[in-house]
Amino acid sequence: LDTVMRIGLDGRNEKEVFRAPEGQGIRGIALSPDEKVLSVIIGPGALSAAAGCTLLLVPLDGGSARQVHQFTNHQGGGVDHAWAPDGRSVLFAVRDENEYSWDFQRVPVAGGTGPETVYRRNGMTYGMAVHPSGRMIAFTGRVGSSNTSDAWIMENLKDELKKLAAEKDGR
Repeated sequence: LDTVMRIGLDGRNEKEVFRAPEGQGIRGIALSPDEKVLSVIIGPGALSAAAGCTLLLVPLDGGSARQVHQFTNHQGGGVDHAWAPDGRSVLFAVRDENEYSWDFQRVPVAGGTGPETVYRRNGMTYGMAVHPSGRMIAFTGRVGSSNTSDAWIMENLKDELKKLAAEKDGR
């Protein structure tokens, strides 16, 4: 997959929104809460490796794509991501290369700082969605080398992120 198209509900007015550069494929897309920006992750090679992937923001009004993050680590389960309900950051899960754990990270869409870890989980993590209230995140995951997956819901995400910000600010 290398192109994102916008099509009216009536099946008309087809318009190309984004085309991945030559040699790159689209790994994941997510629509911002205000429905004005599409986050797109592009990358080469095997779907299980995030190294070399890039998170771009594509304005749906026709502006240029802007890079907000370059993945340097391996990530299991593809490169799924979701927008925070306030539209100010994008969340994703990245595998720690030294341990069998995944870090939930967020990166601000305005740029300026790199990703920050908001939660660490001992087990594979992929496929995520954030509840519109910002209080819960749902994801699929498995523990160890299991070949069965479970759906998980992390509650009180908003409160945990506030605590993390307060600790970072030294409050």
